[in-house]
Amino acid sequence: MKVMVTVGLEAKPYDRLLRAVDEAVGKGWIPSDTLVQKGHTSFLFRYCKPVPFLSFDELRDAIRQADLVIAHGGVGSVLLALEMGKIPLVIPRRADFGEHVDNHQIEFVKKMEEEGRVMAAYDTKEFKRVLESREWLHRSMEMDRYEPEITGRLRAILQNCAPERKN
Repeated sequence: MKVMVTVGLEAKPYDRLLRAVDEAVGKGWIPSDTLVQKGHTSFLFRYCKPVPFLSFDELRDAIRQADLVIAHGGVGSVLLALEMGKIPLVIPRRADFGEHVDNHQIEFVKKMEEEGRVMAAYDTKEFKRVLESREWLHRSMEMDRYEPEITGRLRAILQNCAPERKN
């Protein structure tokens, strides 16, 4: 089984997810050769050998080859996984933990979850439960090729999630 983890390009660290992934590798819930794109972090891994960043081509290829994609709730990472035919397990960043400036990832992931396009875990306890139970295996990890009409639907979702501009 191949697992790929990405935290995206955000300058803020996402240690909460990385710590949970490292623990999951240590417990044998995901393989020790899991590819972890760690981004900007000082977290010291015990069980994983992460890489800071991947080129777009490397990221796309890693997602394409993965049986399970674990990602933050960034639009780019989620859409790339969908384009590669994967339903990602998504753990959105949270502003109250200093992982992002606001909670737009939570709002985006909830909408994507409602549409059945992602598996979502909103905290590390839920993430660990999904991995330990292997619940993600019961979901089809392959989906129909990325549907062109999703672009319009995602634009509408993002507009609904975005705060109203004040002029």
